[in-house]
Amino acid sequence: IRVFDFDDTLATSKSMVIVNMPNGSSKKINATQFAKQAADLEANGAKFDFTEFSKVVKGKKGPLFNVAQKISDARGTEDVFILTARPADAAGPIKEFMDALGVNLPIENIVGFEIK
Repeated sequence: IRVFDFDDTLATSKSMVIVNMPNGSSKKINATQFAKQAADLEANGAKFDFTEFSKVVKGKKGPLFNVAQKISDARGTEDVFILTARPADAAGPIKEFMDALGVNLPIENIVGFEIK
């Protein structure tokens, strides 16, 4: 089995997480910022809106995309998985992105575990 993260690993994108603070302010953060800041933001009362994060916005190949493609070409995709912090409903858009670039993963091999 090979397991890849999606954001900043297999792909880069302009998909953002919307952060809504208790004081009424909001901002958008990218996947890297979310990974680093989510716990602190949540501790300060932030609520996250993943609506945009369910899409692959302006996606491009990430630094390990070619590794996944080589594995796919050599061995197939039945043991290649994507595990992402995106919501489960991002699996379809992620599959479309990967398919368009020639890595045809089964949709059940794309697992999102949105943090709420």
